[in-house]
Amino acid sequence: MTLNRYDTLFEDYLVNIALTKQQAENIDHKLAETLSIFLSEYSGDVEIYAQGSFAMGTTVRPLTENQSNNGAGEYDVDIALERAAWGYAQVTLESIRTTLTSEYGDAVDKKLRETCERVHHDIDDQTGVGFHVDYVPIKPMDGRNAAKHSTNSWFPSDTKRLVGWFGELSEANTFLPANILILKRIRDYAGLTDDLPSI
Repeated sequence: MTLNRYDTLFEDYLVNIALTKQQAENIDHKLAETLSIFLSEYSGDVEIYAQGSFAMGTTVRPLTENQSNNGAGEYDVDIALERAAWGYAQVTLESIRTTLTSEYGDAVDKKLRETCERVHHDIDDQTGVGFHVDYVPIKPMDGRNAAKHSTNSWFPSDTKRLVGWFGELSEANTFLPANILILKRIRDYAGLTDDLPSI
């Protein structure tokens, strides 16, 4: 009995649930665009990096309209904007919203979010799959902190450290990212995407 056949099936399945080349390029393009916009806006006084699933290599390809009873999914990238100069949390979020609105207009989500500002981008006509970017301000003070709109405060949130920890864990456990991709796909098929966030 040969096991190579099963390894190939497993690898093929992972290829089919990972982001497509185009989806990954969309994220890379938005990261580059963000660097240009915010480095210019804050005269270089900002550190910009991806966080969340994309930074950890565990972003699963969203279900298309044909694969889901609940409509097509969305994929996203969370981009951290780290600055020591951030002031009050609400003012910081409003500043980011103003910058994004001048760049993207109506694509900026109208909903006020608790810890970020969101921009919606083109939906794929063939699959119905959407794409958005969440811009998360991070303020370094006694560690890294994220903004909380409702209380106009900052709370501990060190996603950069989390990404580093996960990278080390993945090096020691080679199949960990692949297992997470599979669990996320099961979650999506079960219609639990909103109930079980990626983190």
